[in-house]
Amino acid sequence: MLNPITDSDWKRLVSTQSVDSAKKQADEHLQQLQLSSDQLEYLRWRAKSDSFYLGRSVLGYKKFTETLHGNISQWLYNTRQDQFRIILLPRSYFKTTQVTITGSIQLALPDVRGDIDYIGKLGPNIRILLAHESHTGASRFLFEISRHFLANPKLMALFPECIPDRRFQRINQHELELPRDTFFAEPTFDTMGVGGLSQGRHYDVINLDDIFGDKARDSKAERETTIQWFDNIQSFFIDLSDSKLNIIGTRYSLDDVYGHALKVYEGQIMRYIRRIEEADTEGNVYITFPEKFNEKNLRILRQNPKTWIQYSNHPTEGFTEFEAGWKRFYTKLPGDKISVQTGNHTEIVNIKDCDIVILFDPARTGKNGIVVTAEDTKGRIFVIESIKGRYKDPEVVNLLFKLVQRWWPRCLAIEEVLFSGLYKPWLESEMQLRGVRFYVMTVRRKRIPSRLGAHDESKPDHIKILANYFSAGLIYFHLSQQNLIDEYDSFGASEDIHLLDALAYGPQVWRPGWSMRKMNENLQTIDDMEDRDVMTGYSI
Repeated sequence: MLNPITDSDWKRLVSTQSVDSAKKQADEHLQQLQLSSDQLEYLRWRAKSDSFYLGRSVLGYKKFTETLHGNISQWLYNTRQDQFRIILLPRSYFKTTQVTITGSIQLALPDVRGDIDYIGKLGPNIRILLAHESHTGASRFLFEISRHFLANPKLMALFPECIPDRRFQRINQHELELPRDTFFAEPTFDTMGVGGLSQGRHYDVINLDDIFGDKARDSKAERETTIQWFDNIQSFFIDLSDSKLNIIGTRYSLDDVYGHALKVYEGQIMRYIRRIEEADTEGNVYITFPEKFNEKNLRILRQNPKTWIQYSNHPTEGFTEFEAGWKRFYTKLPGDKISVQTGNHTEIVNIKDCDIVILFDPARTGKNGIVVTAEDTKGRIFVIESIKGRYKDPEVVNLLFKLVQRWWPRCLAIEEVLFSGLYKPWLESEMQLRGVRFYVMTVRRKRIPSRLGAHDESKPDHIKILANYFSAGLIYFHLSQQNLIDEYDSFGASEDIHLLDALAYGPQVWRPGWSMRKMNENLQTIDDMEDRDVMTGYSI
């Protein structure tokens, strides 16, 4: 499947001599089996209804195992009527062979008993799109499918009515059309690479197989292009309410298109996700495909984190910087109060007794991050607001004023370069117009000297300073701040870290709060000092 498919390969496959030879072998195969009409109908029905049987016994994929691939086949059958499905498997698990190749062939086979209640009832009249990171990759899928319909004696023996003839059907490196009882602009199987246009074509089923590869993993531009193309994929549907989308792949990072798909489709998408190692109900770890992998293989694969992540099929494994046990949480109470559990003791903290600051990480492109923190007298830092999104500049300014009027912070801390270039005159003008004034403090990342001149430290290095606070249990989240929690959990495996970037400016501005009790004690100290000599400190 991974070897390049040449023009010569296609010519040999579709040649009249090659196809006639395969037909002859198909006839001989049937003669050897000596099946009754009922037996033949049963095998045709089983191939249409059981993808494990079709793949292993008819298409010849002998490496399919009952434990793994039989389980996948059963899941595919159970979810056959669901519109959106995502299948994420480690590399070398034959996911393309089972889901894209075998699954697509099965859908295009005729409904031999006329009792199918899902989109597979269309048989050869179905229109399926095979999409890959590259059009060349999608053409490899098509070649494998074409090979079965044109050169696999077992499939040809069971379904002779599906053998295409290049005199009447479209057969080329990008399209395969099976014999049909109607005409469509789309072939039975069509191909496309990421970024491709359908040119007015639409499909009953779209299989997106490995549309996110090394290029997208290593290039932010490629990654964004892939995600933008994916977001428009439903425009290729024939019927928005009935056409099916299958997403097949392996996780590369938290920012990959698969993570994006899980967020976009949320509860609408059926998920089948396996890892190379899993735990049973008693907590015992086992290898999910032991016929191909063993402990020795896994030790070698673990040596390279980028390689291992594609086998673990878990985008944070080995990459995250912050430990899960460092997270602390508080509970909201009425009246701007919060509670903190310390051992068996519950503390109540009044936010108004804390030192409140707004930390703003502006962005000229992409997402803005805004975090509001409150530090109490013990140096504990509570994140009381976390906001992330793509906002236009006027929206950001309005949001900042709303936060100021909600919390009345000691200061707004904003990154120096963008503040001086854009927000400084804007905020000063808005303060006069709105009659609301607040202190704005500029902050910036640490300057790193180098032979080519000093430069600001990278965003991840800037954020790593927070490890000291997290490990000491000084920063508290609220469970509703899911965006921030996700960034914490994925830091090191994702570039979506805008809230953490804003929070990392905190050490430049944080200071302990002053409770009313502490303030009264200080005022009393000042009163006492009024009766003392300012030079000696003795009573007058």
